[in-house]
Amino acid sequence: MNIADYAENKVQSRSKYISQFTSGWDDYKGPNLDDLPGNEGEEFLERLRKSVYEGEDVKDGDPHETFRYYKGIPDGIGVRR
Repeated sequence: MNIADYAENKVQSRSKYISQFTSGWDDYKGPNLDDLPGNEGEEFLERLRKSVYEGEDVKDGDPHETFRYYKGIPDGIGVRR
């Protein structure tokens, strides 16, 4: 599904996970990127934008959202269709 109109929303929502992908893992101060040391917040946003706008889900120059379909119980254990 083409998400070109909503790609920046995806970047912003993913940026709230700073505790998992930045130095916030060791020293969490909240979801504000400005609280990260130095220019780490800006670098993190740039990595996110690159993954959304240039990543593997880009088709014909537009970012896309892909979906996975599983057969089996809801936690994903099962056979992929």
